[in-house]
Amino acid sequence: MTIYKYLNKEDEYDLIKKYQDTLDEKYMEELIIFNMLNIKMLVHKFKSSFTQVDLKDAEQEATIAMMMAIRTFDLSKGNRLISLATTIINNALIKYSYVCNRTIRVPETAIRRFKLIERHNITEPVPKLGISQKTIDLHNTYNYIPYDVTLLSREDEPEASYYDDDDEYLQIVNKLLHKLKEKERLVIEHRFELNGKDKLSHLELCAMLMELGLIKSTIPHKSVTGTILGRAMIKLRKFAKQDNITL
Repeated sequence: MTIYKYLNKEDEYDLIKKYQDTLDEKYMEELIIFNMLNIKMLVHKFKSSFTQVDLKDAEQEATIAMMMAIRTFDLSKGNRLISLATTIINNALIKYSYVCNRTIRVPETAIRRFKLIERHNITEPVPKLGISQKTIDLHNTYNYIPYDVTLLSREDEPEASYYDDDDEYLQIVNKLLHKLKEKERLVIEHRFELNGKDKLSHLELCAMLMELGLIKSTIPHKSVTGTILGRAMIKLRKFAKQDNITL
């Protein structure tokens, strides 16, 4: 059973002030850990809007929103952090639930078949390749993101960039990853099994980073690497946008 510790107002303000003065990530991580129960309670309110897979992503979205609240919190107003965070997290979850309701999840194999359809301009079913008429219709109906991103959006968005092979895609991803801090790069590589890395849980990742001396936490906690992952994804989107890259 997970035990969540309570943080009184004075200690909370002390951590926020230290973070806003120094921008030291260890204070941000401590605040996230102490507020994890609040985050989970807010996510639970939206439980009916998400599948089990989406629920984990929703917690990630809520954690990113909490990070935003910590950065923008005004100590002079005398309020508790959760009073501001609740509004920001609720807005983030409403937006995320809307995205989930407009999204179809498909297997990775379907994405690979879409690549074949695109590459060879296939218009008729090819049973030997596992391409049925239904696969062709789905490809023609929805915009999609190529490679291993298992999301199809119903939005009429511009067509995503297309990569001829997986090696080219991985080269682009690695170019972006090397712009991150070492701990952020390791978290992404192990969570998404990139560059031959084994998939690790958040607790296993936290223990590994502690052993390497890359984080200052004294107790492994999944919210620590969850925060690092959220921050890293934000940076990757920013780097990709700067380099005009569509992932």
